[in-house]
Formats: sequence, structure tokens, C-alpha cells
Amino acid sequence: MREKRTKGFTLIELMIVIAIVAILVALAYPSWAESIRKARRADGIESLQSLRIKQKQWRANHVSYSTTLSDVSGATSTEGHYTIAFVGSPNATTFVAKATPTGAQSTDSCGTFAINQDGPLHSGDYANARCWNK
Repeated sequence: MREKRTKGFTLIELMIVIAIVAILVALAYPSWAESIRKARRADGIESLQSLRIKQKQWRANHVSYSTTLSDVSGATSTEGHYTIAFVGSPNATTFVAKATPTGAQSTDSCGTFAINQDGPLHSGDYANARCWNK
């Protein structure tokens, strides 16, 4: 008599495959999540650099930098991963703006980005130069 052979996976083989996939996911996920946060930094950086350019244009046509964010930028970054705000009140010679991460981006190790009339700020509680370079 011939034995009938069944085709397919056994439960043990299936569990081994699931265990291997779970290990690979556990190793890859943190790196993937950090890559996503790193890519989202460009949203905050671009929004601040755009604000800086618009402030320079505003000042070229007025006696001081704009004190109203809506004149030069929105309250959130282009993709919505950062909240944009002035630090203090802009005047005739200076302004400081910051981009604070929100939502899933709030766990980013770089934290808050800031820029003034001269360029990026790297001191204090603001993101360091490594973060600005992505």
C-alpha cells in the first residue's frame, strides 16, 4: 500500500518562520523609525529656512522684521510635523523663530530647531549642527 503524503508546512516549521520574521522585525524597526524621524527633520528645517528668507524680504520693504507669523509663515511646518513660532518679539535688527516637533516627531532626539536672521542656532536647548545637516 502506498502512503498518502500531505503537502504543506508543519506547525513547528511555521513557528520557526514566524520566530525568524519577528527577530528581523525587532532588529529593523528601530532603525526604520529613526530614519523616518530623520527624514521628517527636513520639514522643520525647510520651514525655518523659508521663514528666514521671507523675513529678509519683509524687512527689505519695511523698517523691521515682521512681528506677525502669518505675514511670513504658517503656524505649522509644510507637512505638519513641527509647530512654528517666534521666540520673543522680532524687532528692527533681530528675530528668532523655532520649530518644535509635534506628534510622532516629538520623540526625535534632535528636539527643537531654531533660526535667527543670521542662520541656524545650535546652542542651548536647540538642535545641534549634526541635526541641521540631517
